[in-house]
Amino acid sequence: MGGILIIGILLWATGGWTFPPDMDSESWSANLNLTAEQNRILKDLKIQFRQEESQIQKKMMIRRMELRTLPSGELNGEKGEELRRQIQSLLLQARERALFFQQEALNVLTPEQKKKLPLESDLGFRCRGMFRRGGGPGMGTGRGVPSSEPLQEPVPRSLKP
Repeated sequence: MGGILIIGILLWATGGWTFPPDMDSESWSANLNLTAEQNRILKDLKIQFRQEESQIQKKMMIRRMELRTLPSGELNGEKGEELRRQIQSLLLQARERALFFQQEALNVLTPEQKKKLPLESDLGFRCRGMFRRGGGPGMGTGRGVPSSEPLQEPVPRSLKP
């Protein structure tokens, strides 16, 4: 429990994570011929999104640390399940906020500018590092198999029908 407190204090003291600027959003924004007002609004949206994302990540990290420090007997018990539900809820919240900000950014663009966007563009609003594979004890393997269950070896392609 002391480790969680130290991490919490460090996050509070440093203001959370900082991320490098989105290079892909910089490259496509030049091609859209954005007005100064559009640039300002999109920048404000991105700042607000990063602040919300940082708060959600802090909460997730605390829940993950709590889960990792549970005694093995409680890992699959009520406390462990509750922490996993909270983590899942935070992941969904982060994704919902990313989609909300993507829509807000789209509302700023003209129909002509929207046509110039790449189809796969998320406009720089994505959940970075939140949907990672694997994890600690009881967090699953990232393959949809709980970590308490043994993994089955995949069948080599040459043996598949």
